[in-house]
Amino acid sequence: MLELLVASLVAFTPASEAPPKWEVSLGVIGGLRPAELGFGGLGFVGATRSLTSWLRVEALLGLGAYDRALEQAVAFRLGGRLEWPAAGRVRPFLYLAFAHHDEAPWDAFVADPLPVTIGFSARVRHRSGVDTGLGLSVEFPKSKSSVMAGRLMVRGSVVHLFGEGPVRMLELTVGVGACF
Repeated sequence: MLELLVASLVAFTPASEAPPKWEVSLGVIGGLRPAELGFGGLGFVGATRSLTSWLRVEALLGLGAYDRALEQAVAFRLGGRLEWPAAGRVRPFLYLAFAHHDEAPWDAFVADPLPVTIGFSARVRHRSGVDTGLGLSVEFPKSKSSVMAGRLMVRGSVVHLFGEGPVRMLELTVGVGACF
């Protein structure tokens, strides 16, 4: 609902002279593992770069936990957004990325946090797969004295990971970024 309100406020505002090339963002990912009815969440830091008017590459690194098996998770995404090259500040997009998770039991994380977090523990389960989704980004106008604009990004996606553990996850990602 909030994104619809924001979108309606800025949709008819002309975009800045040229869309920003870079974005650095912070945000949260809420996840559901349907097979086990497990929930989890991650905090993330991300970066994107516009290559063309319709293609933006994205990298994301997140850290969080899931409840059912009570495990710590590190998530990495490297992919791209195919953005609708519409005029204005609201840009819907398709998302496709390589996904990698390092997952470990919570007790392993508590006993030895650094090796578990960076994936160098024998108790870490490494899984890779694909993340696909739909999203919307809204660029907020920058002030005349600023060199950066703000951006809100919301994305719903399905993550399919191979290997031992839950195969599919449904995720909602919300990020706030600085664009330059």
